Amino acid sequence: MNPQSSAPFTEPESSQKDTTVGSSSKKLKTPKIFWVITVLFVLLAAALGYLFATKQLVLALGATDKDVVTVVSRACTKATIKTYNDANSSEAGDTRAAALKNAFEAVNKTSGYAGDPNCVYIRYTYYIEQKDTANAQKEVDTLNALAKKNLYATSELTLVQPIESMQRTIDILKLPEGQTPTGEADSGGRG
Repeated sequence: MNPQSSAPFTEPESSQKDTTVGSSSKKLKTPKIFWVITVLFVLLAAALGYLFATKQLVLALGATDKDVVTVVSRACTKATIKTYNDANSSEAGDTRAAALKNAFEAVNKTSGYAGDPNCVYIRYTYYIEQKDTANAQKEVDTLNALAKKNLYATSELTLVQPIESMQRTIDILKLPEGQTPTGEADSGGRG
């Protein structure tokens, strides 16, 4: 007889199952990577929320056949925009030129202003006020380049003109004294 055959049959330990109700041999553990990813996601959402809330990051909708949403980082601060808007208020009067110069100087001190259509528009307005058509033209060219990327000045600024109107203003300022945009001499009166 085989000594192993006379022993009663028992299952190997690996095949024995725990049949007690409600007990678990292993607890489920959440992987650490899950928590790391969750924390990073929450931090990213908080940072983006802060940037949107402070208008340092805005969505600009382009005026094309398709609505293209572009995330734009704004260089001009609310204070600079307020200075510009105050310069264009009806109360500005004689102080308009000085207030516009303050806004212009604030823009010039701002890093990355050439990529912010609001900043470029403020510079354009200052140059037009000074009748500096050469520099105003550079700003219009910059705004045209930004518009090709669907980036435009926002409604935060008051008195914003379309780029075509800005170009027309420059063209009119370049006309010789006494000449009208139609090419006729100005007679000085209406008849």
